[in-house]
Amino acid sequence: MVAALNRYVGDMSDHHVFRVHERPYLFMSCGRWRHCHAPSDTPEKLNYTKMQALCSYLVALSSRIVGTPLMGPFEGYDSTPAELALLRSSLGSMAATLGLQLATRQDIDRVANVFLGQLRS
Repeated sequence: MVAALNRYVGDMSDHHVFRVHERPYLFMSCGRWRHCHAPSDTPEKLNYTKMQALCSYLVALSSRIVGTPLMGPFEGYDSTPAELALLRSSLGSMAATLGLQLATRQDIDRVANVFLGQLRS
């Protein structure tokens, strides 16, 4: 699981209206794939293991932030340290094997471009 700025993934869902009106939102996605929102997107193609992991993460996150005031700013703060930590956790030694440095926002941009390029092909 990784965190990503909206500029990497775009407004893929209803969170757009919250984002543009500077209201707190949390957008979670398993990503786009060829069956997304298509008639072929049927239950047997779903990744239930991934869905369970996402559900467990959301329960843990909700438990941690319950009662926390959401004061903003909602855009413009530096989420780089949190994104780097999640990328390192998710990619592990694969990042080093691929020669990916994970130390700066520019490194995150490079990783996002690699993965987004693969999604577009």
